[in-house]
Amino acid sequence: MNNGVAGDEKKKAKKKWIKRLIVSLTVILLIFLLAGSLTAFLFEDKIANIVLEKIYEMSKTEITHKSVSFSLIRKFPMASLQVDNITAEGSVGEEKLLTAEHIYLKFNILDLLSKNYTIRKIDIENARLQLIVNEKGKCNWDIFTTDDTSDYEVKIKLSDIKLSNVAVVYSDAEASVNVAVNVKSFTAKGDFSENVFEADLNAKMLIDSVNVKKINYLQSLPCHLKTQLYVDAQNENYRLSNAYFDLDCMDFTASATLSHEKNTYPLIADINIKNADIEKVFKKIQENINFGENILIPKGKLKSKVQLVGNLGGKKPNVSICGTLDGKEIKIENIKNDISLSKGILKGKFSMQTSDFQQSIIINAEEFFVHLNSGYLKGKASLKNLQQPHFELDLNAKIELEDWHNFIPQNYFWQTEGTIAANIRFSNTFSSMDTLTRYDFRHSTIEGVMVVDDVFLQMKENEEAFEKLNGELEFNNQTINAKKIHGKFKGNAFTLNGKIENVFPYLFFEKEHLYINADLSVPVVNINQLLKSGEKSSQREKEPQMLPTFPADVDFDMNFKAQQLVYEQFEASDLSGKIAMKNAQLSLSNLQMQTCQGKIMASGSISQTENALFSLTGNMQMETVNISKMFYAMGNFGQNTLTHKNINGLLNGTVKISFYLKNDMSIVLPSVKSSIGIKITDGQLINFTALQSLSRFVRISELQNIRFATLENVITIENSTLFIPAMDIKNNALNLVLSGEQTFAGKINYNIMVMLKEVLSKKFRESRKNGEDFGEVIDDKSGNTMVSIVATGTLDDPVFKWKLKSTQKDIKTQLQSQQEQIRQTLQEQNPQIIEARKKDKELNNSQKPQKDIEIDENW
Repeated sequence: MNNGVAGDEKKKAKKKWIKRLIVSLTVILLIFLLAGSLTAFLFEDKIANIVLEKIYEMSKTEITHKSVSFSLIRKFPMASLQVDNITAEGSVGEEKLLTAEHIYLKFNILDLLSKNYTIRKIDIENARLQLIVNEKGKCNWDIFTTDDTSDYEVKIKLSDIKLSNVAVVYSDAEASVNVAVNVKSFTAKGDFSENVFEADLNAKMLIDSVNVKKINYLQSLPCHLKTQLYVDAQNENYRLSNAYFDLDCMDFTASATLSHEKNTYPLIADINIKNADIEKVFKKIQENINFGENILIPKGKLKSKVQLVGNLGGKKPNVSICGTLDGKEIKIENIKNDISLSKGILKGKFSMQTSDFQQSIIINAEEFFVHLNSGYLKGKASLKNLQQPHFELDLNAKIELEDWHNFIPQNYFWQTEGTIAANIRFSNTFSSMDTLTRYDFRHSTIEGVMVVDDVFLQMKENEEAFEKLNGELEFNNQTINAKKIHGKFKGNAFTLNGKIENVFPYLFFEKEHLYINADLSVPVVNINQLLKSGEKSSQREKEPQMLPTFPADVDFDMNFKAQQLVYEQFEASDLSGKIAMKNAQLSLSNLQMQTCQGKIMASGSISQTENALFSLTGNMQMETVNISKMFYAMGNFGQNTLTHKNINGLLNGTVKISFYLKNDMSIVLPSVKSSIGIKITDGQLINFTALQSLSRFVRISELQNIRFATLENVITIENSTLFIPAMDIKNNALNLVLSGEQTFAGKINYNIMVMLKEVLSKKFRESRKNGEDFGEVIDDKSGNTMVSIVATGTLDDPVFKWKLKSTQKDIKTQLQSQQEQIRQTLQEQNPQIIEARKKDKELNNSQKPQKDIEIDENW
């Protein structure tokens, strides 16, 4: 019981002691505060005058302030002199060196009691510090002198510097360098009064801009800095160690040394970038350097080791920067089409000079590998000089063209599909980094091999596309060697082997030519499909076939072979020849083909004229061509009077022709000029209605199937008219000599000459017995009387006449020599025959005026 009472007594005593201690400390604190306030009030003006007077005396320029206050409490345990709204003029220029809302000069309280006015610490709040170097290299912060005229000793032995919300601007007009930094907080601890000291620095700031030669390299970049600084002020040697920088887009550690040698400041720095955000770095650079439309965005993390070696002094400070690159999981995303290069690996090096960053930059990607959906790209690349970029690429790739088409920002092809595998080396210097144009590829170097697999390629919208392209392309600068390239164009399969020259200038430049020298093999040439437009099939059927406009920028020279050619009703096989295009003129030479059971050899050319017409010239040789099949294949040459159903035989001959075509494939008829040498053997005219009017001479049954052994002539065409020189036509119905002309409109003017005795004999006999198949041939060694029949009108409605002019002056003599033969032929006479003989006598009377006599129904 007594022990419990004793314990309570002790607790109460302890509580009383604590209360007394608290009361005592409170009283002491109040006394101290009262004393401090009293001391500050009594000595404020004196301390302020001493310190500020000393600072002002040390200054070469004007320093002003609005108000000043001294306190032992505000920055306890340090006494502080607060100077408000202070400004300091710079030693050069019109800009103020410093403007500050508050500056706190901190003193040791014990120092003040012993009249030792040593500034130990300094705080600056809400200030702007402008450090300027003018064109002559003079700086504006050289404002203090070492002369001391004060009666009181004022020293500066800083061990702590704090900045809060201070804008620091550095401008070097001589070097064209401008740096703006907004310091949110900064602390520096060290013995700054010594010539040699170490200091710990800690800062949080925003790098507003870093501008070199009017080019912004950094802008609005947050930064956190922790480092140790070594300073040898006497020898002007500085060292940065254990530095850690945390930028918004990367964090890194660094060490650096800066020394003074004569008028220069050599710099050596090593930086280890641990984790750089590629997207943020790219955006920071792009904000200041225009790379064009921002479609491709790089992403991922990158490590780098960088070394800086150079000189910060002199009129042209310069630092050489070089480093290594190491990146994984890199991605380049096309934000417009939502497709990206992914899973990238990058290893490389870079270097540059700060004196001329754009021209001196070199970036070498010694190894890269990226995926593009199911495809990939790997190799190495380099970039030099951002003002006139020189780019080199060694590429091994296998990609789907549709993926690549969607990925690249600017396409030179309208649509692409299929797969390519490539091993390519590319090198080129571009005119600008801002925009890449087709002209930048003029002198590019490209070498390597590309294998195409089931490729679809459409150069421009509404143009016909190449389909199912397969084969190998070998690149040799501006030339491509095509090896067994096969595919389809407008439904026509082809195989191409040869050389394509000036490829990239043609693809990327205007007024450039593409040159092709190749062998072309085509199973089937369907001209009907080639002449169709690129519109939908329902629209094509309604539109006429159109000749394509010949490109003036494509020249080619190709040997070709085709198993078959089709154009409307015309078909041919085993084609071979040479086709060329130059200056928008298409030429054909050494063409050979099997058609219409015979053979045709041809050459010619077609070119587009200024009046939108096509000029065509050609030569053709035909051997044993079935004339009926030829008429059918050629659409009966646009007429229906003499068709493939009316004619037969074998045709040999040569044709020289020239004419103009409209782009709808129609011929300008007045422009046709031709010379046609023909030889028709075993010929037939079957049911040719134009000869029905000759039934006055022979039986109709014979005119329905006229057969002739050989027909030869040279026919000319000019001014829409066909001219036929005299030719001897021997046939089973009526042997005759034919000459005359016929217009394209169908009007005829033919002269038909037959022997009078043959007409009479065939007119009155009912049948031919013991005669030759091609008519009875009589040669009496004394000449024959010829009767001239004129055929006029049209092919559809001919009119036959004859006239006496065709007989000779001695026609009577000729008739007398033939009378016996005529009598034998006309043994059975009747009144009709006698009347006919009277008419014959009248016709043979040369004393009568000559006139055309129409052959009427009674003949």
